[in-house]
Amino acid sequence: MNKIFAILAALVLSVALGGSPASAQGDTLTVGIVLSIKTLDPQSTTAGVMYGVAMHVSETLVGVENGKLVPLLAESWKMLDDKVTYEFTLKQGVKFHNGEVMTADDVVYSFQRALSPAGAATKGQSMYLAEVGKKDERTIYLKSVAPMGQAFLGNLSHPWASIFNKKYTETLGPDYGQNPLGTGKFKFRKSVPGDRVELERFDDYHGEKAKVKNLIFRTIIEPSSRTIELESG
Repeated sequence: MNKIFAILAALVLSVALGGSPASAQGDTLTVGIVLSIKTLDPQSTTAGVMYGVAMHVSETLVGVENGKLVPLLAESWKMLDDKVTYEFTLKQGVKFHNGEVMTADDVVYSFQRALSPAGAATKGQSMYLAEVGKKDERTIYLKSVAPMGQAFLGNLSHPWASIFNKKYTETLGPDYGQNPLGTGKFKFRKSVPGDRVELERFDDYHGEKAKVKNLIFRTIIEPSSRTIELESG
């Protein structure tokens, strides 16, 4: 029982839902959320609840653990002498949920998309990025608008900087948010507007696999209703 609650607590904290009730049954974790999820495109909205769901599907170059920057889709990085250019070496063998391997072109495309009209909703975060480019098949660079040090790297852990599959995203266009594709521990299964979003474990994940097979986010607006649902399992 203690192990179940440890898993549950870790997952609830990781989705950053501010104490929303969650219930684990067998190999499924169900989390109660306060809003209906309208899109899972992390570059098209600033809704915190959406980010809490989308971050399980999409990932960034760097992450934050215990207040420290850690590698995620980037294996390593360094700041160049000009103090505004950051060079990232990409992790090898990372797969998107459709089985395609992440490339430097996907990464460059993702940041270019953030700077385009498609990423206008997150301009408040992407405004610190001045330029993105590819050095070789494993190396990309990002330039900040001014010397920012760790603050710029920390900004890259925000969902606006999620990495997209270029071919897939361009094919879906504005419909991407309804059928997201990422490299995260969970892949999108289905969404029922006003009711739920269902994710399932991605078994080809490049890191430690998720501890549960199914992750379900249910829209339960009333706090008392969420509590009752939690107490009843």
